[in-house]
Amino acid sequence: MQLAKIALMLEAFETYLSGKEAHEQIFIWETQQRFQEYWDLEAPDLAQMYQQALENTVTRRLWSAEHYAPKLMMTEFITSDGAFVRQLFLDLFNESKAVEGRMGRFIYHCDQLMERYREQYKKAVHTSHYHDDNYFMVSLYLSMRYPSLYAPYHHEGFIQLLKTLGAKEIPVVCDPDRYFKVARTLYNMMKKEKSLLARHQARLNPALHYSGESLLLIYDCCLWNLRQASPGVNRQ
Repeated sequence: MQLAKIALMLEAFETYLSGKEAHEQIFIWETQQRFQEYWDLEAPDLAQMYQQALENTVTRRLWSAEHYAPKLMMTEFITSDGAFVRQLFLDLFNESKAVEGRMGRFIYHCDQLMERYREQYKKAVHTSHYHDDNYFMVSLYLSMRYPSLYAPYHHEGFIQLLKTLGAKEIPVVCDPDRYFKVARTLYNMMKKEKSLLARHQARLNPALHYSGESLLLIYDCCLWNLRQASPGVNRQ
């Protein structure tokens, strides 16, 4: 990535943060705050805890849309085998292990749970667990649990970000591990831009949104940058 292009992008992103459009994405910071408050794998009612942790007052589009229902299916899995799902999340959030392996195992075990679900409910409407979505949902879990380490993975957004910043090597397939590393690097650079962070913080309601260090700002930047390159692109 080229420093001059990073500087230009950050300057333009700061301008965006002052506009009305920048307020359309802040709902995800509300979910992050709720997740920090409610997530507890020792909760007696795991399904209720999961539902409460992944919620906000504005939209459910992160986990519920036409032909997309990862939250619903995870709730089904918790209902059928809460102990197994608890172990899935314990492994996913175990920072002593490589993140790519954790994400891969999580999706693999979701496949197993889905096979059992299909056997039990042969006429079920849902035939997918929806967590095999280019790592979006599993990275969303990670970003909610560890705000300063992970951001939701948006493949097209990441590819365009690398192109905008003049990266020499553009991945052909999904590469969330590289994305996380790039996101941390860019966020550390953003932290030096005091006016940029001030404009971001001005969007947030301290009583509602997570206001600590969060790579959601990089996710927001990725989607904004993608829209600049491809107007009308679908938001996650």
